[in-house]
Amino acid sequence: MAEHGGRRIAFLAYTSICWPVGQAATEDSPGVAEAFALTSYQPDYRVSDVPGRPPTILTKPVPEHLGTLITDLRRARAEHDVVVVSMHWGIPGDRLADYQIEYAHAAVEAGADLVVGHGPHSVQAVEVYLGRAILYSLGNLVFDWQAMRGRHLDGLVATYTFGASPELVLTPVRRNAENDAEPLTGPEADDLLQQVARLSAERDTMVIADAGFATVNGLESHHPFVQ
Repeated sequence: MAEHGGRRIAFLAYTSICWPVGQAATEDSPGVAEAFALTSYQPDYRVSDVPGRPPTILTKPVPEHLGTLITDLRRARAEHDVVVVSMHWGIPGDRLADYQIEYAHAAVEAGADLVVGHGPHSVQAVEVYLGRAILYSLGNLVFDWQAMRGRHLDGLVATYTFGASPELVLTPVRRNAENDAEPLTGPEADDLLQQVARLSAERDTMVIADAGFATVNGLESHHPFVQ
């Protein structure tokens, strides 16, 4: 929790990606807040006549973890002016896993003003849901793991302004040879932002790119301090 300008801000963080045993926080030991998912595989409907067709991968939040997240957020909503949720989730690439969407929508419905995702190392869609922003993945900003040198170089810096007229601005960045993130400019910036716009349109959200930055349409204020 933090305070700024007399407003109380809650920041909650959960992970769907970690070693599944021994990392969860308990009453008497530190650890992570779990938001795990269950995975199942649905055979392709033509697998009987076309052997080897790949299955559809289905994911659902672990019910206990989803319930805890909702309870946490409702409590935070009652005690704070702004609630931000960080989610470590997803798989590399453009595709969103089903559980990401379900957790994100539940978080907003429970009172989150902003959901920020990371973990896939890829830039993914932005969605405006019930007037709130969901950033499914900002890609990479700083990543010192040697195996990631030269891979998954692109990311986004998101600047969110709360208030009567919320505003979300996205700045494209790329890690350089020294592994430091630098703002992208020119055609490379435009290409990344157009990718974000395309992916976000699939979530019925308009992202407008202009002069190396992008803004997000459809945000609404839900704050009790806005008159």
